[in-house]
Amino acid sequence: GSQPGAPAPQRPCVPDGTALRSPAAAATVTAMETLGEDLILLAVRPNGTLAATHELRFGLAGSELVRLAAARRVDVVRGRIAVLDAALTGDRLLDAALQTMEGSGSRQPTAKAWVQRTRRGLVEGYLDRMAAAGLIRAERGMVLGLIPRTRWKVMDAGRLAQARAKLDAVASGSGAADAEQAALAGLAYAIG
Repeated sequence: GSQPGAPAPQRPCVPDGTALRSPAAAATVTAMETLGEDLILLAVRPNGTLAATHELRFGLAGSELVRLAAARRVDVVRGRIAVLDAALTGDRLLDAALQTMEGSGSRQPTAKAWVQRTRRGLVEGYLDRMAAAGLIRAERGMVLGLIPRTRWKVMDAGRLAQARAKLDAVASGSGAADAEQAALAGLAYAIG
C-alpha cells in the first residue's frame, strides 16, 4: 500500500506524454480506444513493411473520427462534422484530430473531406507511440548502403491476434458484430 498523504505513483508515459496502460488496465480498454493501433498492427506485413501505406493515413483519420463520435465529442450531421465537446481528451493524437475538425466560421468540414485531408506525421505519430509502448519495434537499415529503410516488427503478438480475431469474427458472420468490430472491419476494408 501507500502511506497516507503520499503522492500517488505516476504512471509511466511514452514520449508524447500519453500514459502507458498497465496490464490490468489494458484488459479493460475498449476496441474503440485501440482502433488506430489495431489498424497499424494489421498493416504490418510479415516482411516488416506496412501494407497500404497511402491509404493507412485515411484509415487512421477515420479511426479518430469514429473514436471521437463514440466518445460523444463529435457528431456527423448531414455529412458535416459537428464538434460537441472540444475539451482535450488526454490523447495527443486524438486532441490534434479534434482541433482540425473545427470549421472556419460557421462551415464545419464534411466527414469525407476531413478524413481525406492530409495531416503530416499522422502515421508516424501512431508508429512512434506504439514503438515507445513496446507494441512494435523499428528496425532501421540501409538499402544498397545508401537508402534508409525502416521495417516494423510486431512485439505484442497477443494484441495482433486480438485484432485479427475481431476481423475474423466479422468475416465469418457468426452473429452480429458489435460497433467496435464493425468499425475495425470497415476501416481495414477501406484501406485494403
